[in-house]
Amino acid sequence: MPIPALPKYLRDSDITTASPGMRFGPYLNVWGYDNLTQEPNWTKKDRKKGGPNKRGEPKLDDIDTSIVALSDAARLSPADKALSAALATRQNELLRNGKHAESLRLKAQSTAPFTTGLGLEHPLENGFAFLSPYGIPYLPGSSVKGVLRQAALELASGEWGNATGWSDEKNIPLTEKKKIDNPERNPLTDKHHNPIFISQIDLLFGLTGKNDDTHFQGILSFHDVIPQIREGKLQVDIMTPHQSHYYQQTNHGTPESPHESGQPIPIYFLTVPAGSNFTFHVQCDIDRLKISSPQLVISNQWEDLITAAFTHAFQWIGFGAKTSLGYGSMQEDAKAGMERERIKEEKKMADAFANMPPHERFIAELKDKLSHIPRNPKDQTVVRQPVSSIHWKEALDWLESSIDKISDASPSQRETTASEVKRVMNISFRVEGKAEKKLKEMLAAIRRIESPKK
Repeated sequence: MPIPALPKYLRDSDITTASPGMRFGPYLNVWGYDNLTQEPNWTKKDRKKGGPNKRGEPKLDDIDTSIVALSDAARLSPADKALSAALATRQNELLRNGKHAESLRLKAQSTAPFTTGLGLEHPLENGFAFLSPYGIPYLPGSSVKGVLRQAALELASGEWGNATGWSDEKNIPLTEKKKIDNPERNPLTDKHHNPIFISQIDLLFGLTGKNDDTHFQGILSFHDVIPQIREGKLQVDIMTPHQSHYYQQTNHGTPESPHESGQPIPIYFLTVPAGSNFTFHVQCDIDRLKISSPQLVISNQWEDLITAAFTHAFQWIGFGAKTSLGYGSMQEDAKAGMERERIKEEKKMADAFANMPPHERFIAELKDKLSHIPRNPKDQTVVRQPVSSIHWKEALDWLESSIDKISDASPSQRETTASEVKRVMNISFRVEGKAEKKLKEMLAAIRRIESPKK
């Protein structure tokens, strides 16, 4: 049975509760044990006594321990799954309550296995990225940033059809404050005293120049991604190179050409299975964006750009390692996408309300207040309600409490508002008798901006 490279007193202790990262690292059960000598042989082969050979002697079987070790590391305990969920929740709350920045959250599901960190040193040749100190799988935020920057460059090139608003034209000037207490800004210049311009992609992702060229910190920050793994365990995948005799030959001896009679060597590595959930978080420094490119702040255009980059990356680039073979492909979660669009539309409406003149906003809010009144299913016209209904009382109460919102409106604006209120109320209710008198008092109060009679 394979053992980890630990002192005997630790090998005899229970390490099954250790995190996947520990079981993949220092607690890796990969080192072979010689059952004849009862001692470790420190190879990736387990030596056991098998059946007799042709001469009737005991045969020694060397069993590869790699698959056993990876299968053990791939197991996720209930505590590991709870930790992954808790970290994801903490990340959501941290960004939801962030100040001086806005964030975009995008949920996706992997459509192919995902792996990352294969280049890390490991006894099995292929590493895997675990988040320290928790020891659970993750996708570094720096990797997300690199993939999205590549997606933005591909979209901006125009070779993929619609650029979705991305541009690599250097037309955004860099500026700096004249003085700390002075809001005016001066253009930044290079060593030749020429104004410095950067592209939209450089603005959002950052720019690292060569030698003495421009360096610029990007407006966006990309957070690590904690996958919520399907079925609660990692998968062991395999690649089998057939030309190892050719790729691994040295400069000494007779060179060999590649051929199909070489001995294939299976190489095992860990992956996150398809169907796992990934939540991406992108944070935007709105204060800096307002200074450099205020048009991207309007209606959160920066979110539209990043969402388009994610869509392109999901379909054509992929995240993590071995993306050229299809690993790391994803698709946005449909329900989460619809919810994100709903929130976005609500925010647009709120921004539109905020930018309206007070008297127009007053009417828009009244219409929104009455939007839940039943409509005719055939032509979607409003079904006029009796003044005895709760809708009538709610509308009057709102009008009475909201008149002060247009206190600064001009006489002509107040007259326009009163006329529109009368029209909207008559469309929504059968106004007659005492209710008609009450409405007239309300309209007179709007024209004079004073509280109506009780």
